[in-house]
Amino acid sequence: MIRDSIPRSKTTITILLVCLLATSGCLNVLTGEEPYSVESEPINVSDEALSSTGYEMTHNESPTFNSSVSIADQERSVEATSHMRGYERNTDLVATEVAITRFVALSTPKAEIGGQSMNPIGEWSNRQLIEELIGTYDGVDTPEFDSNRTASVLGKKRTVSTYTATVQVVEDVSVPVTIHVASFAHGDDYITVIAVHPDDLEERQRIDRLFTGLEHPA
Repeated sequence: MIRDSIPRSKTTITILLVCLLATSGCLNVLTGEEPYSVESEPINVSDEALSSTGYEMTHNESPTFNSSVSIADQERSVEATSHMRGYERNTDLVATEVAITRFVALSTPKAEIGGQSMNPIGEWSNRQLIEELIGTYDGVDTPEFDSNRTASVLGKKRTVSTYTATVQVVEDVSVPVTIHVASFAHGDDYITVIAVHPDDLEERQRIDRLFTGLEHPA
């Protein structure tokens, strides 16, 4: 179901584990007792952008992933924290209360060691992101690429990729949707944004307004 597929996906959170499994260049991890900790800056959408589009915040999460890595035959603890904000707009859809008009923004730390980022999300294309974050869930068929466009986000023009898919919202009810995705580096973090809405809704103008209203650090 789409309700659990984006803002609470295990894939979104476990990106943080993957990005820190190769930290062999970090002296503090090699020799210190303290865990290697890294945290992204918070991200959100401005109140002005929310007011003008009718979206409201529904998720405000800052998950921390704790794990251990074996480096030079020693076990060291790793703590990685990201920030995720989810927004929804109420729409009438096939007589169900399921919300599939969403905008989700995620910041993850680059986790740079020796000037090199250990976070693979920085190397992923928008197609890879859409496949990793959405395309493997029950109730969502394989997203198909539609087009690219540019949007003004955090002071620069960014590439936004659009995909189409079909989402099962309730039993025996599926809805064609449009998915917008963008990912880029900003400061010491990687920013990933995914928006989903039914094909029947003219939502692009609102989506682009939310892109323009992104704030990082929040």
